[in-house]
Formats: sequence, C-alpha cells, structure tokens
Amino acid sequence: MATWLGLQRFHEAFWYQTIWFRYAVIFFIGVSSVLAAVLVQRRRHLLAEQALKSRYDAMLAERARIAQDMHDTLLQGFTGITMQLRAIQRVLIRRPNEGIAALETVLTSADGALRDARSAIWDMRAVELEGRDLPDALEGAVRSMMTGTSVSVDLSIRGDRRPLSPLIETTALRIGREAVMNALKHADARKVDVRLEYAQRSLILEIADDGEGMSPIAIEAPPSNGHLGISGMRARAQQAAGTLDITSQPGSGTTVRVRLPSE
Repeated sequence: MATWLGLQRFHEAFWYQTIWFRYAVIFFIGVSSVLAAVLVQRRRHLLAEQALKSRYDAMLAERARIAQDMHDTLLQGFTGITMQLRAIQRVLIRRPNEGIAALETVLTSADGALRDARSAIWDMRAVELEGRDLPDALEGAVRSMMTGTSVSVDLSIRGDRRPLSPLIETTALRIGREAVMNALKHADARKVDVRLEYAQRSLILEIADDGEGMSPIAIEAPPSNGHLGISGMRARAQQAAGTLDITSQPGSGTTVRVRLPSE
C-alpha cells in the first residue's frame, strides 16, 4: 500500500509542471513583450517631443536675439539721426553755418548707422568696438547721440581699464546706448552721467539722468508697439549672466545700473 501511494505521488505533477502553468508563462511573456514595446515607443515619442520643443525654444530664442540686435542697431542708430536732424532744423534758421557743420556730423552718423545695420544683418557684431575699446566706443556713441542737442554728458571711467569678452563689451555698449537714448527721447533730460567701472570680477555701467523719471509700474511694464526698451536691456543683461536695476521716481530722474561678469 505504501509503495503504491509513493508511486502515485511520484506520478502526480507539481503545479509548476502543469500545462496551464506553461500557458500562463507564455501569456505573461507575450504581455510583457507588448508592454515593453509600448514603453519603448512611448519613450521614443517623448524624446521626439522634447527634441521638437527644444528646437522650437531655440528658434524663439534666436528670433528674440535677432529682434534685440536689430533694435539695438537700426532703431537706435536712426532714432539718434532723426533727433539730430530735428535739432539742426532749428539751428539752420538762426545760424546757417553752424547748421551746415552739424549736418556733416549727422551724415557721418548716418554712415555709421548703415555700417551697423549691415553688420547686424550679417553677423550681429558691434561695429563700434572694431579697433576701439569699450570706453572709447561708448563715449563715441554717446557723443554722437548728443550732437545738436543742449544736453550735457559726463563720462567717467574707474578701475583697471582692460579688454573683456566680446559678449560683455557688446552688451554694455548696447545697454548704454539704449539708456542714453531713453534719457534723450523720453525723459527730457538736461544732463546725463555715464559711469563705467572695471571692478575686480565685474563690469559696472551706470547711466543717470535728471529727467522726468518714471513710475515703478512703467519700469515693469511689458514692451509695446515694437519698442523693446527696458525689457530689451534686461534680456541683454541676463543673456550675459548679468543683472540690471533701474531706480526712478516721477520728477526725480532715472538711474540704470548694470553689472556684468568680467571673468
């Protein structure tokens, strides 16, 4: 009897040896393969979406950069020329000889604006910095904008005057020009102070005017009517890993201060 029971148990199959277990294993392997394929496909789809989004973001960033560069070259240059021509128009009536001399200066500025525009279209370089350092280029740009106006300008330089990276120098020059132009065009300023400081690890540019000033709401307002203005200056500073602060109150003038890394 014992022998017969032993043989019976021997012949009984364990649960993992049954045909149903084999079918279950095959089914599980099949489902796992399908899920793995779905997950792989899903990951590929997500990666493709991320790559597309990255290209789209890069395209938007490039468009914003080009718009900013075109604003900083074409708009600044020709706005300055327009202001000078209006001043000359008033001078020509009373003092023709002085008006003719001033007109020659404006024509020179127009030639420079055309060179700037050509450079902006081709490679976005700051032509003003070719063959000159930042202080000289900044002074030349500011003096050119002041021609024919009654606004006085004072430019001071502190620290170890040294060459910096093209990005930092171009950023400082563009922001400086924009801030001075805003003081001339919108603030009705009588005096503009431009201070450039070469600190140990940073470049500090400060433009202060005695104009009408503006409210905190105006400082934080988004760009409108195609004018990048303050938001454009902030964007430039951020692209160069710097910061830009504006201090102003109605009737108390405006101070634009930008700090850029010099290392």
